[in-house]
Amino acid sequence: ASRAYRFATGIDRRFDFGGSLSLAVGLDRTDARTPGGTSSPDPAWEGGLTLGLTQPLLRDFGRDVNRAVIRLSRNARSRSAADLERSMLDVVRQVEAAHHELVLAWRRLEVQQWLVEVGIEVRDVLEQRREFDARDAQFADAVARVEQRQADVLRARRAVQAASDRLKLLLNDEQLTIGSEALIRPAGGLDASAFTFNLRELVLEAIDRRPEIRRSLLLVDDASIRGQVASNGVLPRLDLSAQLGTRSLGDSAGEAGESLLDDEFVEYLLGLRFEMPIGNRGPEAVARRSRLERVQALAGYRELVQVVVQDVKSALRDIETGYDLIQATRNFRVAQAENLRALLVEKETLAGLTPEFLNLEFQRQETLAVARVQEFDALVRYREAVAALARATGSSLEDYGIEVDASGTGPAAGPMALGDG
Repeated sequence: ASRAYRFATGIDRRFDFGGSLSLAVGLDRTDARTPGGTSSPDPAWEGGLTLGLTQPLLRDFGRDVNRAVIRLSRNARSRSAADLERSMLDVVRQVEAAHHELVLAWRRLEVQQWLVEVGIEVRDVLEQRREFDARDAQFADAVARVEQRQADVLRARRAVQAASDRLKLLLNDEQLTIGSEALIRPAGGLDASAFTFNLRELVLEAIDRRPEIRRSLLLVDDASIRGQVASNGVLPRLDLSAQLGTRSLGDSAGEAGESLLDDEFVEYLLGLRFEMPIGNRGPEAVARRSRLERVQALAGYRELVQVVVQDVKSALRDIETGYDLIQATRNFRVAQAENLRALLVEKETLAGLTPEFLNLEFQRQETLAVARVQEFDALVRYREAVAALARATGSSLEDYGIEVDASGTGPAAGPMALGDG
């Protein structure tokens, strides 16, 4: 009977080019337990020190192949950061749109309230003229118009409440929750200054800053990395291995350990391993698939670039049209205001006000209200187009002082203020 014990440890270091260097130390104790036998020494301590090197020369060779997993992981993290930035851009865009709709809702409410005020004045005049030349039908029509305008005020107020709640929901402010009945009222006026631009610079800025573009480039890089690994997998295997070792034998562990540094029992090993698969259909299919995936990723990138260019051009056209529309609606509003002012001047000089004249005043009030709403709508749509351009170029976050931390700790947001401008 015999009993053996083994104690072993070692280290292994892999290199970027696929090779590995290992150092192993072992110590074996063998107790033969053979009374009267010839085993010597008994018990015996055998030590071993081995330095080994393996290096692929064809398959699995190269820095790009062996660091592929690391590169893919980094790209995955960068894609997550790009997805977060894209989501934040969409949220900012939604907040801007909700803010602009709230501005327009308030302006419509103000116009409807003004219509009620001036309509009541005309209705009261008609009521006073019922004793002279105003027929009951004409007075009833005036009353109906005022009531209709008051109903429009209620609808406009409800629209303000709904727009305010939508903005609260998007802002998610602890001091202004969706459950509160407080209304958000934007301060300031709508900025309608001219917008100067250079199409080429804006397109280049959009391609450089849009997170969707960065994500698409990362997908192309992923496909390239997988293609490199797949192409390498088609190669035959040729591995170089080298080993240098020393052995020792002693009556004790100390004696065996000290003898390891002697050169009496040194072992050398040098070898090549070659393997050529027959058929090799699996790796070749993977390589073909990876090439097709890269072509698909490149096609997706080109298509996305075209979409980005279209977004920029569409926003710029909306800005140009919106700016011209502001001037046109403003001229229309000024003309309608002058039309109503001329009628009011004539009203002050007339000795008697006929019901027909007062009905004409009703009509011009309503026409002026429509013109004012159209001007406000043009101003809001112009600001919407400017905001859409900022989203198309990917500059919305920077405009509001919001930064995305690509290290994975999350977004760092500065003060986000939405004025009417």
